[in-house]
Amino acid sequence: MKGTTFTRCPCPVRRDERGRRLSCGKSHGSWSYVVDVPATAGEKRRQVMKGGFSTRRDAEAALAKSIGHAARGEVASPGRRTLTAYFDEWLIGIRPTLAASAWTNYRSLQHPYGPSRRGSDRGGPDPR
Repeated sequence: MKGTTFTRCPCPVRRDERGRRLSCGKSHGSWSYVVDVPATAGEKRRQVMKGGFSTRRDAEAALAKSIGHAARGEVASPGRRTLTAYFDEWLIGIRPTLAASAWTNYRSLQHPYGPSRRGSDRGGPDPR
């Protein structure tokens, strides 16, 4: 497995006269890592990227941990669940903790403009 760490700067992009990107020269921003993980069937390449680390050492430690997880096959596969399906499952799970009026309000938000506004409905229980 391969991976790398890098820093992201919040400054606007500057370019030289040839159009190449210039670094800002300041030491600020956050550190991130990206690691190649085994691709699933039908995928050419798959990468996992995480960011928000305050130091390079923290990002490198997280990268090493992520490479270890990927080597053992412990990387989560990407889901194909739509927002509609997620919301349906969430609504069922949250119902016992909500007041009846709150649940009714959430349910009314479920399909305000029809399911096509949030992707195709690939199934998922209808909590109504």
